[in-house]
Amino acid sequence: ATTSVLHHQTVPNFSEEVKIVLPTQVSDRHHLLFTFYHVSCEVKQGSKAGTSKKGHNIETVVGHAWLPLFQQNRLVVGEHQVSVSSSLPPGYLTHQPLGMGRGSAGPEIKWVDGGKQLFKVDLQLASTIYTKDQHLHNFFDHCQRMQGALSSASQDFEASNKLKSLHAVDVGTLINFLPTLFNQLIRLLPRTSNEDVALNAVRVLIHVVSAVQEANKEECLHSYIKYVFVTEISTGAKDKSVHEELAKNLTSLLRPANADVLVIGKFLHHSWFFFELIMKSMAQHLLSTGRIKMQRHERFSANLGFRMQNMVQAVVSHIVQKHREVPLPAKYGNESLAKFIKGCFSLMDRGFVFRLINNYMDNFNPGDPKVLQEYKFEFLRVICSHEHYIPLNLPLMRKQNTKSYKDMKHDYTLSEEFRKNHFLVGLLLHEEKMALNELNSQIRRCAISVLRNLLAKHAFDPRYQEKSKQARIASLYLPLITILLENKSRLDLSKPELPTPGSTNPSANGDAIHEENTSMKSSKSSEQAATPTTTTSASKARDPAVLAMISGVSSGNLNISGPKPMNGSTTSLASTGSSTQSNSQSVDGKLEKSEKTDKISHQSPRSSVFEQSFVYPAWLDVSKPLAVNLRRSRSLSASITQNGPSSPIGRHDRLEQPEVKDLLICFLSVVKNLSEDVLLGWFNNSSETDVIDFFAILDICVHQFKYQGKKRIYALSMIGDSRKALTLPPKRSSAMQQLAGGMQRAPSTYSEAGLHSTSNLGDHTPSASSMEAVHRTTLEGCLATEIGVITLDILSLYTVSFKSQLEYKDGDNPIMQKLFDLYMRFLSTNQSQTLLKHVFAALRAFLNKFPKVLFKGKAEMCGTFCYQILRCCNSRLLSIRQEACALIYLLMRTNFEFSRRESFTRVHLQMIISVSQLISDVVGLSGTRFQESLIFINSFANNDKAMQKTRFPTEVKDLTKRIRTVLMATSQMKEHQNDPEMLVDLQYSLAKSYASTPELRKTWLDSMARIHTNHGNHSEAAHCYLHEAALVAEYLKRRGSYPQGCSAFKKISANIETDEMGIKDDSGMQDVQYTEETLVEMLEKCCREVEKSERYEMLGDIYKLIIPIYEQKRD
Repeated sequence: ATTSVLHHQTVPNFSEEVKIVLPTQVSDRHHLLFTFYHVSCEVKQGSKAGTSKKGHNIETVVGHAWLPLFQQNRLVVGEHQVSVSSSLPPGYLTHQPLGMGRGSAGPEIKWVDGGKQLFKVDLQLASTIYTKDQHLHNFFDHCQRMQGALSSASQDFEASNKLKSLHAVDVGTLINFLPTLFNQLIRLLPRTSNEDVALNAVRVLIHVVSAVQEANKEECLHSYIKYVFVTEISTGAKDKSVHEELAKNLTSLLRPANADVLVIGKFLHHSWFFFELIMKSMAQHLLSTGRIKMQRHERFSANLGFRMQNMVQAVVSHIVQKHREVPLPAKYGNESLAKFIKGCFSLMDRGFVFRLINNYMDNFNPGDPKVLQEYKFEFLRVICSHEHYIPLNLPLMRKQNTKSYKDMKHDYTLSEEFRKNHFLVGLLLHEEKMALNELNSQIRRCAISVLRNLLAKHAFDPRYQEKSKQARIASLYLPLITILLENKSRLDLSKPELPTPGSTNPSANGDAIHEENTSMKSSKSSEQAATPTTTTSASKARDPAVLAMISGVSSGNLNISGPKPMNGSTTSLASTGSSTQSNSQSVDGKLEKSEKTDKISHQSPRSSVFEQSFVYPAWLDVSKPLAVNLRRSRSLSASITQNGPSSPIGRHDRLEQPEVKDLLICFLSVVKNLSEDVLLGWFNNSSETDVIDFFAILDICVHQFKYQGKKRIYALSMIGDSRKALTLPPKRSSAMQQLAGGMQRAPSTYSEAGLHSTSNLGDHTPSASSMEAVHRTTLEGCLATEIGVITLDILSLYTVSFKSQLEYKDGDNPIMQKLFDLYMRFLSTNQSQTLLKHVFAALRAFLNKFPKVLFKGKAEMCGTFCYQILRCCNSRLLSIRQEACALIYLLMRTNFEFSRRESFTRVHLQMIISVSQLISDVVGLSGTRFQESLIFINSFANNDKAMQKTRFPTEVKDLTKRIRTVLMATSQMKEHQNDPEMLVDLQYSLAKSYASTPELRKTWLDSMARIHTNHGNHSEAAHCYLHEAALVAEYLKRRGSYPQGCSAFKKISANIETDEMGIKDDSGMQDVQYTEETLVEMLEKCCREVEKSERYEMLGDIYKLIIPIYEQKRD
């Protein structure tokens, strides 16, 4: 390279920059040589020959300078001043001044200007091989000198110093020399025998990784592990491996004696780098040595396993101890450790990896802070995301020599044997069970989300799409059923609401049908349904809420006070403004209870709303400071988790709705994919209470995932509702794929309210949110239908397999009651048209399987059946009305065949009762739709050739005629609803027409009494109650438990005996369950009305009827 010519400058300044490519190996003889020329500008006068001769000497060498590139084992950089020689003798590089006036060694050189340093040059180095940093250079130089040499104490001491000095290197330099630096540091670990050197090397590794990460160069770290790192190949048994030494020294570094808070924080934050180094080193070791072909337990030495256990334990200890001090590094360290252990499944003995997981879990205890609980479930999430998670759980089929379902009991519960056979899923379910006992909802949600996402992953895994494989996977999660049964009471979020008879209660969405039929006659509390004992008079009594509404008069305006204590208020704080309103919703001093009301201890009627509706947690002491209560909460959570649900400490709290929905989705996903044999095995191994609770959970599923309606979903989307539309993974052979086109929902049976609530999403301007609402509507509709199909499948399986148990006591058993309630749930909640077709088919099958239950057992089931089907007869959809008419005709015909073709008295009476009840619920039965349904029923009877020669068609026609008569009478009652005297007169005529049916007569008498009470006519109300009591007395006389009958009331009123003697002994009468307690209750109500009317002379005769009953019971 040459520079430009400078014209007559005494101090020339050459500003050119020259780039020189250096060799990869620079030695002491590499140097830069500079030659200086004088360029002649003028030629002397002379001959042409002379001129021609001198033309060749325009450039004249005036000096030379040289600069060695390598001095003191490093490249020279920066500004240097060198002397200029007038000549360049051979061997000029060997010239060295001796100093102190002793001359020089090497060839003699003639220096310009007495050897002054006349030439100044500036050198800048740009190299990834040679560094300008002194500390880094010293370390590389030391590593080069140690290659192949035996280490000594002095060398180890020097190596430690060189390593410590690396902390002062600039991060830019570290990044430039990152691969080389990492290689030297990692090679140092297996080659050194000095522990201090190894620990310092690990510290430098942590520092460098942290510095590179902070410089936002994390990709360099990933590139190094993926493309550059190659482990040291150990050839002999005594040779050390990188992974073993790294695990050993990381453990030593994390010990309390060597613990440095900053170093540990950096390590936890960037532990992924070291774990990936260990993993790659282990994999390369197996490939290079050929041990990959050996058995897993023979691949690595026991020493490595011991050191890895210690390392994992040390890391977990710091995560647990420092989660408050360094929360972010602890979180990253926990996640990196989980990924490392998950990766060990691919290389190491899986039993050893299971031990590592167990050691990790031993560091966590029930009642730990929320952060630690989240760490634990994040660890489980990562572990369970292994690609071979299913094979690791050993989803083995039971041996062929199992003789009974009892041999499979360990597969159904979270027993020790189950957890040993299926380690990962057993661990996950165990932690899930413990988490549900935590008081913190965020902990519960974290645990539930791990399980939910894992089940969703199984459902969409392309490797396990076959039905048999999905069934085997679902069998791994069988203990989840038991876990949910233990928490059943916490899953039921239905709030107790008192019904308001005689008025509509349309849903907020406008187009959804009545979501919960408050007058369903077969509804019982979940506690009652779960109780196996049934032979009590109270259990046989019909729900008073049903009969209170048959008359069509609202009880919302009543204010009946009495000395009897009330149960705790079941109304919410928002709907209860005073004790007067609370009392107005009570009947006979007892609050009507909805289907799922919890049992609340008796309280005084004067109790405030807060006392009746709010219960403090058991651990809360309002007299203690907040800190004390928090500690008690923590200890209670721990004790509950340790003792489990069977402990004496009861759980009264409810899970939140997102938690409940996620748990139910998991439950449905499991039972949906289970094979029939496994599910039947569970039923056989479970107690009656567990089976009832199982179907109670299915009932909760149907209720929780009922279709809300388009308008409500759209409104929630418009206000930014953040709830997720949870969907079950579609089953391959399911009807789910056919539901999107048939999602027309069965509309409300309320005639007027429903007609004005059919607005669709087309009324709104199309937007992203509206499109999302449409999509969400489809998802929720499909989900509700899918859940209904799953539930119907399970119901069908159980009714086919356990028919004899269900027919026990003619169906008067808790399991049959629960199954029947579940069938009725489909008709009382919002369902799609597609699902309702399946429901009607299932009900037809139920009717054919259990005619004995419906027509010989308690009439309560038959009555509820009739009520729900008649509601469907008023549907706006023609297909639903046709299905309902066909089903109700089949019900009548089956009853007729069951009675040996004599009559269908039970269905006849129950349909009349149901029609009256529907009228009281203000369902518009007087419209054309219901009339068309009655025509359909008559048409079925007239066209049934098998029944033409019997009295069946005539009885059907008579029944439909009576129904029309009731409808006309009740329509007149509507016209005179503001005229109490005319209204009572019409009700009296209806009560008189039902003289042979005690239940209906009592209902209308009770309605008359309430109207009289509302208008202050206490004498008339008292006489109504007297007639009710006489009716009950006559019924008891026919049953042989009250010999006097209605004649005992002759002294009080002469016409009572005449009016109440008309009871006929038919099947309808057998359905009524009145007792002496009912008689006493009626007489006491009568006494209260007599007192209010100040007719004290009647009290003596009434009490003469009550006192003998108390004396007989010694009460």
